[in-house]
Amino acid sequence: MIDNPFVTIVRRLMGERPGMGSELIMPDRLGEVFAAVSGAAINVSQTVTIPDVSFWQGEIDFARTKAAGAAGVIIRAGQRTWIDSQFKVNWQKAKEAGLPRASYFFCSKYAKGKNQAVTYWDIVKNDVGEGFLCADYETGAWLDWNELYNFIYELQQKSGFPNHKVFIYRIS
Repeated sequence: MIDNPFVTIVRRLMGERPGMGSELIMPDRLGEVFAAVSGAAINVSQTVTIPDVSFWQGEIDFARTKAAGAAGVIIRAGQRTWIDSQFKVNWQKAKEAGLPRASYFFCSKYAKGKNQAVTYWDIVKNDVGEGFLCADYETGAWLDWNELYNFIYELQQKSGFPNHKVFIYRIS
């Protein structure tokens, strides 16, 4: 069972339009609203740059990204039932550049949460990287919060990852 909801660091990721922020939050219990709780926020006294990349960015020079100050990278593994066409290349090149890697899966309303979690785990299970697993949940994904819960729950069952290694990534 998923418990101990916790809000983590709010980070501005490279490549976002000005005025947008991204939040990484821990999953709440089923039936509760997934919202940032201001009293649980962690304040960080420095800027941490962690680019979010996918096939949309094309070929990436990860050594240059690291030299520019990136502390790590979060790479899209896939969406719905498919793997991101650049995931394997991005995953390997980020590793070669010495960038800590985390991954995310873009959740789609066109597939069940559990099925998407299985697809995600199949993509990353042989190399989960140095970071965390993340559900990219944006407006319009699932209208039923239970699907997001099913995604997180199935991902934790498959991976064995504790709460602090599984996140929800949403654009605010």
